[in-house]
Amino acid sequence: TGKELFSAAFDDYVTDVDISHDMKFFTVSGYADSVWVVDFSTRKILKKIPANPDKGNGGGVSVDISRDGNLIAVGEDNRIAKLYKRSDWSLVREFTFESGWCGGCYTIPLFSDNGQY
Repeated sequence: TGKELFSAAFDDYVTDVDISHDMKFFTVSGYADSVWVVDFSTRKILKKIPANPDKGNGGGVSVDISRDGNLIAVGEDNRIAKLYKRSDWSLVREFTFESGWCGGCYTIPLFSDNGQY
């Protein structure tokens, strides 16, 4: 519709925005060292999840929210993805590329359609 829903000033360049399927919260990420999780109705920041952005190739930080909204996957520099549980913001798992180092290699996390992987 072209209607502006939200406007804010963030810490640095924004490279990704993801909205939960139930429209209760959204994430904003990019070159800043954290992912902002924002309540959709109140526009208050629920959590800032620490992240290591890729600034070399410009990918920043990428985020994907599971279909049920219970998990947030954060893709960082050096081919690292971290999975967080939204109920208590705990780190569930860290996925790393086992061989070599790659500064400037951003990671794009994606959940499967059934939300399990």
